[in-house]
Amino acid sequence: MSTVERDRLQFKRSTQKRLTLYFILPIVPLILISLYAIAQSENIVVKQAGENNRAAISAALGFIDQFTDSAQRLSLQISNDSTLNAMLAVHGSEATMIYEASQILNRLATYKLANDLIQDVWILDTNLGMIISRQHGGKRIDYARTDWYHSAVAGMGSSVLYIPAVTKELAPGKPDPVDDAGLVTFTRGMGFNTSIPSSHVVGVTVSRQTLTQFALNLMNTKQLQFQILDADRRVIASYFDPSLSRAAAAAPASKYGFIQPKKHMLDNEVVSQSSGWSIELAQPESVLNQGTRQLQKYIIAISVLSIFLALIVSWIVYVGITSPLAKLLRGIQLVRRGIWDVNLKNDRKDEFGIITDTFNQMAMQQKQYLQDIYTQQVQKTRTELKFLQSQINPHFLYNTLDSIYASAVQYGADETSEMVLNLSRFFRLSLSKGRDTFTVKETFEHLSYYIRIQEMRFLGHFEWEYRIDEASEPIPILKLLLQPLAENAIIHGLEKSPSGGKLTIAADIEGGVLSLRVRDTGRGIPEDRLSRMQSELERMRLDSFNLERTRPNDFYGLTNVCSRLKLYYGSRAEMTIASAAGQWTETTIRIPVDVCYQAAAIERTGGEDA
Repeated sequence: MSTVERDRLQFKRSTQKRLTLYFILPIVPLILISLYAIAQSENIVVKQAGENNRAAISAALGFIDQFTDSAQRLSLQISNDSTLNAMLAVHGSEATMIYEASQILNRLATYKLANDLIQDVWILDTNLGMIISRQHGGKRIDYARTDWYHSAVAGMGSSVLYIPAVTKELAPGKPDPVDDAGLVTFTRGMGFNTSIPSSHVVGVTVSRQTLTQFALNLMNTKQLQFQILDADRRVIASYFDPSLSRAAAAAPASKYGFIQPKKHMLDNEVVSQSSGWSIELAQPESVLNQGTRQLQKYIIAISVLSIFLALIVSWIVYVGITSPLAKLLRGIQLVRRGIWDVNLKNDRKDEFGIITDTFNQMAMQQKQYLQDIYTQQVQKTRTELKFLQSQINPHFLYNTLDSIYASAVQYGADETSEMVLNLSRFFRLSLSKGRDTFTVKETFEHLSYYIRIQEMRFLGHFEWEYRIDEASEPIPILKLLLQPLAENAIIHGLEKSPSGGKLTIAADIEGGVLSLRVRDTGRGIPEDRLSRMQSELERMRLDSFNLERTRPNDFYGLTNVCSRLKLYYGSRAEMTIASAAGQWTETTIRIPVDVCYQAAAIERTGGEDA
């Protein structure tokens, strides 16, 4: 094999070398050209933005300052007009005041509007509750409920700008001179600079559209958006070029709402030193970058080259790396779901080929291993279950007890015969023809024989009762679950406490879970011993149980029941114990109802001993 062929083979088998070469090739020229183009473009953009935008905004603001000053001087002139104030001071009949209103209207007509941008001049006559307008005549309004009226009066004769939010109408098709959303109004209280201040208000209204158009003419720039704001940062007028976005230009926010500059828009703002009004102007970077077209061509060429190279690199990466990785990932996902019959097709000779072959071998070995473990675990679990049950299920005593019972009856030993009879019934049901489960009702019946024996043994030392929910009676459960718990309650709780104690055994269903409780009012469990018992139960709940890992302890009855629960029902069944020293002890078993039926079904279809 020649050196060239050997190098080529090594290159094909080395993913790291191929990736290094493929990514370095497009990156080096792209970085060098882009750095140069961006540096030149940024300088030109900053220079043009500073020259064009600020000059246009300053020119528009100069006119707006002149106009607002003339509008405020007009409102001040009308406010101090002694003739108008005298007419407004007349009080009399309604007819007299209406006559004075007509005179006020005639007086307003004598004022020549100093600027075409002024839309209307009006006076609020609070005697009549009427707005007297040059453009609309007279209209009664409930002025006391309007914000603009209270703001004008609170201004103490100074000019207050009112910006309505919603258009109201005097009549169909006739807009209100104050609450027309297309207008803004300079309001001022009448007569505050005269000897007779009053509650009347004068207003000078201006069209927002006219302000917008004038500012647009002065700026003389295409593809822009701007807004005129007063000193309190309220939007007076705004404009959004439809060519930027027709949907945005048609929205209400583009007329009189605050316009947020979009991405790739340069934002400039100039604030008037005299009035505090400002204009915020935003333009696309494409307009500002007209002097950098040559650099833009370089950037476009770089972009096209980058896209082309990126497509090539992405295809190479997909074929060389992503494709085998995706195939390997699908195999891993199948294995994670427990599907071990996985054999990935492989025709690669590099590292990915080795990984794929290794994965196929691992999946095959793991499948065989799990099959062996499962078979062993099933056999071991069934053996452990039978072993645990055999400790509390003595078969050989049944025939002997029948003989003892017959002798006791023959000699008239009634208490002895009853005790033996109950014990015989207890063991007869324990055998249960090889069954591993009882219904809850059968379990309580079986347990009653054992409790009756203990009751006769202790000569009325304690009382006992059942509390069984009717809905829980037919549910199948593992037999002899409650007998060790009842035995603990009697021997360790009630026997060693004064007479009069009580044993309560209950069954109910809560939220789809069967709860079995054994409670005694005996001497309780000391706190340190109770803590050790709870720790042991928690350890058994979390640990994967088997006989070899069960440590010898002095809680044999509890751990026996807990072991059988886990072996038969799995991790969804649990047992807890609670106690108050000198007062009571309660042991609770909880098993989901569906798990009870599933375990019983498994027993019926092949879980019994032959």
